Amino acid sequence: MNPFLGPELQRDLVLASASPRRREILERLGFGFEVFPAGVEENDISCADHARFAILLAERKAEAARRARPHATVIAADTIVVCGDSRLGKPVDESDASSMLRSLSGRAHEVITGVAVIAPDGRRLAEAERTRVYFRLLSGDEVARYVGTGEPFGKAGAYAIQGYAAPFIQKIEGCYFNVVGLPVSLLFAMLSMLERTMDDHSNHCLPAGSGRDHRPDAPPARGTDRAARRHRGDRGGHQIPPGARRPGDRHRRG
Repeated sequence: MNPFLGPELQRDLVLASASPRRREILERLGFGFEVFPAGVEENDISCADHARFAILLAERKAEAARRARPHATVIAADTIVVCGDSRLGKPVDESDASSMLRSLSGRAHEVITGVAVIAPDGRRLAEAERTRVYFRLLSGDEVARYVGTGEPFGKAGAYAIQGYAAPFIQKIEGCYFNVVGLPVSLLFAMLSMLERTMDDHSNHCLPAGSGRDHRPDAPPARGTDRAARRHRGDRGGHQIPPGARRPGDRHRRG
């Protein structure tokens, strides 16, 4: 059990993701949890805003797990990679992986993770974290050797910052764990908010649609507070309409 949160939210915890990287992060933080791989339909999502798109994917995972585990605390996340105006999906073959890595070589890109949390009493929060990642120039031999390891497959953007691709990274701006797949600081802010309002949620419920885009120029909204807004990164956030089916692309990090 994690020492920084009370037992109420941790007692019956579900991770709505099959990602081994997210499992490892939660395990290292001391959480005990059930893994519920929530496969969701992405082909009908059409959303030009990248942060909103990541949030929508996370929301769908959370809702799928919530229907199966209605009394649990549900954590869901989905990570996408954006280079220029393009969302990079998971490579389909070696040629595709090589092409993605060449597009990232010598330039910056964004990794965006949408996070959705549902409390046992049904209150919902959804936000997104952004991290800017700078790749150094890669040689053709380096690209070929890395693709040959097999590590790029199953990962949007065709790389793992915590793996063999670590030497490719010049620097990052923002949360490292966000690039791995689960922004820890943001997750704790969301869980802490739900925990603080647990006793009086009937008066301070976080209704669907009351969230906000967590940008400096965005107006405040009900159900948010300073703790949930103080973290670095350009975030989008809103609450989850139960059972919502929204319009996006399918490319994601997992």
